[in-house]
Amino acid sequence: MSKCFGSRVHASNKLKRHLETNHPNMVCKPCEYFTRKLKEQKGRCLKQTSIPSNVLLAPYKVAHRVAKCKKPYIIAAELILLAAMDMVNIMVGDSARRRLSKASLFNIIISRIIQYMAENLNDQLIEK
Repeated sequence: MSKCFGSRVHASNKLKRHLETNHPNMVCKPCEYFTRKLKEQKGRCLKQTSIPSNVLLAPYKVAHRVAKCKKPYIIAAELILLAAMDMVNIMVGDSARRRLSKASLFNIIISRIIQYMAENLNDQLIEK
């Protein structure tokens, strides 16, 4: 195993084993290479999306509120979305409820958004 990759404390054993088994030509790459590739991939994914901006913004707003209240991220899909759909159905109608149901508030999405926001705040803090 490479010294440069093997020295990473937070890299899991499964990740190391995957790298050695499936990508042996990448084992000697420096850690900065993988960090740069990850940032490039995130940027590419955001640029290629064709989802309307309000559909993308809604989960971020919900995740922000969940994080501010220090509640578990699973509350978004199990309570918030269902309650919002009930309120919209009563006050506006079924067509609006169906539009709201397209908002992606799955647990994994909310978890990733909160993690992304935390990383972003950390990066901003380091920059200042």
